Amino acid sequence: MNDRHDERASCPRCGAPLAEGGVLSGLCPACLLRQGVGDPAPFLHDAARPSGAEVELSAIQRDFPQFEILELVGRGGMGLVYKARQPRLDRTVALKILAPEVMSQPAFAERFLREARALARLNHPNVVAVHDFGEVNGRYFLVMEYVEGAHLRQLIELGRLRAADALRLVPEICAGLQYAHEQGIVHRDIKPENILVDANGRPKIADFGLVKVLGQDEDDWRLTRASQVMGTPQYMAPEQMHRPRDVDHRADIYSLGVVLYEMLTAELPVGRFALPSERARVDARLDDVVLKAMQREPAQRYQAASEMSTSVEDIAKNPRHNRERNVARDVVWPKGKRLNFLNKDKLDGIYELRGIIGVENEELVAEYRSQLLGIARSSKVETLRLPLKDLAVVSFKRGFLSCEIRITLRSLAHVEGFPSGPKGCLRFLFAKADAAEAERLARHLSLSLES
Repeated sequence: MNDRHDERASCPRCGAPLAEGGVLSGLCPACLLRQGVGDPAPFLHDAARPSGAEVELSAIQRDFPQFEILELVGRGGMGLVYKARQPRLDRTVALKILAPEVMSQPAFAERFLREARALARLNHPNVVAVHDFGEVNGRYFLVMEYVEGAHLRQLIELGRLRAADALRLVPEICAGLQYAHEQGIVHRDIKPENILVDANGRPKIADFGLVKVLGQDEDDWRLTRASQVMGTPQYMAPEQMHRPRDVDHRADIYSLGVVLYEMLTAELPVGRFALPSERARVDARLDDVVLKAMQREPAQRYQAASEMSTSVEDIAKNPRHNRERNVARDVVWPKGKRLNFLNKDKLDGIYELRGIIGVENEELVAEYRSQLLGIARSSKVETLRLPLKDLAVVSFKRGFLSCEIRITLRSLAHVEGFPSGPKGCLRFLFAKADAAEAERLARHLSLSLES
C-alpha cells in the first residue's frame, strides 16, 4: 500500500516529488525556488546593491560551522540567502546575510538589529519565522524558516492562479498581516515576490525588512530615516510616497489590494485601470474589495486587514458569477470578425509574422504568413488554433503607437511553429486604430478563463 504513495510523479530535472493539489499541483517547489534566485527580492530596499561578487560557500561555511551550507537560493538588494541545514536541530533553514556594502554603514547595522528583534517576536503560520540573528566576523545575518515552494509572482506568470485561489489565499495573507499589525509592525513592501506559497498551498509573508516599529521615540525615527521612501513603487500607498513618516498599517492594506488585483487579472492597476470583472471572469463584488483597499485616503480604506479578510470570505462563501455585468459591457466577440495582427518574436531567422486573428467554435484562430525584412517569405498561409480552455492568462496593454495582447497557455502543445515571447507567452500586436477592438477581443478571451 505504501508503495503507491512513493510512485507519485517526480520532477524530471531534480527527481523530487511533485506537489499534489492546490496552486502548486504538478510543479516542483525546489526547482521553482532555484528559478527565482535571480529575481529581485530585497530584504531592505535601498539604493545599495550587492557588488555582484557572491560570497563563496566555503567562506560562509567557515563563519557558520553550526550549519551545513547547501546552496544559494536568493539574491536581493541587501544581501544573499542560502539554504542551510542545522544538524543539531535536524531542520532546514534560510540563512540571510547582509551585503558588505551595507554592513560597512553603522546606521544600517543598527537598523538591521532593531528590525531583527521585531521580527523575532512574530510567531504566526502565515509569517516566515525568524529563528536567530546576529553578527559573525562582520557578517550580519538572519536565520529564518525555510519555505520550499514558489512566490506569487511565479504563480501569476505561470498562470496557476484562479479567482478561487485568490479567495482562499487572501484571507490567510490578511491573517498574517493582522497579527503583525497587532504587534505594532508594518511590512511596507507587500508585493507578490514577498508572499511565498509552500508545498501545502499555505501563503507566508516574507521579508518584513522594511518594517516601521510603531511607538518609537524621535531618535529611532531618525535611525530608520522615516523621510526615506521605502518599498516598491507599483505597490506603494500614496502616503508612502509623499508622507512616509505618516505611514501606518493601512499602507499594507493598500498594497494587498494591488496584489489582489494582479492575482485576479495578471496585470497591475495603473492609471485609470479597468475593474477586475472587466478584465477577467470574476465576481463583481471583488471589484468593490479592490477599490476599497486601494482608496487614496487611508481613512476610506479597510481599517484592519481582518475587515478585508471578512469581505473576501463572504464572497467565497456565497459565490456568484458576473455574467450580467460582463454581457452588458458588450465584450462578446462577433462571430466571423477578424483583426489584423503582427508578431515580431524571432523564430528560425523569421523577422515577423503578419495575419488575422479571431474566435470561432471555442478556439482562438490566427491565420498568418511569415516575412523576412518586410518581404513575404512564403505564400503559404499557416493556421494556429488554440482551444480557449487552454488559455491560462490573457492581458491587454496599450502603447503609444500600437497595442498588444499577451497570452500564457496551460500547454504549448498547440503552438509548434509559432514564436513565443518572454516566459513562453504569445504576443499579438495591433495598430493603434484597432486598439478598441483588440481590447474587446482580450476581454472576450478573459471571460473564457475558468474562474
